[in-house]
Amino acid sequence: MVQRVLILPIFQMPSGHHQVADTVADFIEEEFSEVYCRKRDLITYCGSGLETVVSKSYVKWIKHFPASYHYIYNQSMEKSSSDKSDNAFMKRISDYFERKMIELIAEEGPDVIICTHSFPSSILNRLKMKGLLVTPIINIYTDFFISSLWGKTHIDYHFVPNRACKELLVDEYGISENRVTITGIPIHPIFSKKTKQSGNERKRLLVAGGNIGLGNIEEFISKIHEDMALTVLCGKNEKLYKLLTSKNYKNIDVYPYISSTKKINELYDQADAIITKPGGITVSEALAKGLPIFTVHALPGQERENLEYLKQEQLICPLTEKEVVSGKLLQMLEDELLRAKFEKQIARYLSEIEMPTEQALKQVLSNLEPTEDRLVKPGLRRRNKQLTRKKTSKSK
Repeated sequence: MVQRVLILPIFQMPSGHHQVADTVADFIEEEFSEVYCRKRDLITYCGSGLETVVSKSYVKWIKHFPASYHYIYNQSMEKSSSDKSDNAFMKRISDYFERKMIELIAEEGPDVIICTHSFPSSILNRLKMKGLLVTPIINIYTDFFISSLWGKTHIDYHFVPNRACKELLVDEYGISENRVTITGIPIHPIFSKKTKQSGNERKRLLVAGGNIGLGNIEEFISKIHEDMALTVLCGKNEKLYKLLTSKNYKNIDVYPYISSTKKINELYDQADAIITKPGGITVSEALAKGLPIFTVHALPGQERENLEYLKQEQLICPLTEKEVVSGKLLQMLEDELLRAKFEKQIARYLSEIEMPTEQALKQVLSNLEPTEDRLVKPGLRRRNKQLTRKKTSKSK
């Protein structure tokens, strides 16, 4: 039985990668009281200043230059990892992060490593390929597709969102089927119970997130709040929260950032449908609750890739802002045949799941033994023991 688990998302800012990491950590700590679970970010480990610069630059790039981000993202998807490593500058960067990852692993001494982001996964994959690491690694994917940036061939276990992703890993990368499990994107167990019809007198739409791509969300709300009830989750958009609460609209419940999963679950249960951006976590929660999902905008990169999959599988309904305001959304909500179609597609998607993430984790962690030598080269083993001794002496 393993004793130490290291979970690797990326950056410090809130994201789906961290949300999944927290969900996984909570399960492990509840199920295995003797297991020590630690969440770390490699970028922050390299330096908090570096993490601040990189994360802020990343957010500003997507916000202010979405077209260029989408272009670069697509270009990176088309290049293989070997193409990237041929570049001398990129090789120096890769070598640096590999060294820092070795230091982090030597310091933490994990028996298993879980990646919820492609960046640490790709580094660990290279270390295993070079014979520098023996620690078992689990990839837990947080989108509805698998980008080329993820480590694949030398990763021990893959928890994938759907059958298409499993077929990709097995057919194109030659990964054994017994190493790939369809778990869906991990969500808190509280969301796994399908909601019943709300029975609202008027249809209630859950507006998830203060920035769902509507040019003027206040104008959007002012035009549709007479037709349907709204629950608006403003997240950390305090400006929007203050604006909407000051308007005293009828039939609208407005919430700031909510950390309670129990409260979020209650709001899901009260809703007849959700309008959101196509992020992996929120969409997975809505699918588990059996809610029709609408969207009007997708950020470049992962969200657009998610949207393509969800449209193809008929799990989401994209609308223009004009269609939302004109009343088409309400018409669709009142169409019982359309709702039945949504429910059928959702049931088909959920039927692909082989086992929940919690069960897959339990199987893997219960069958693994603690690994004395995580780093297999003699010099790395010595450094591992030195760092462990230093850490032990500091804790005394």
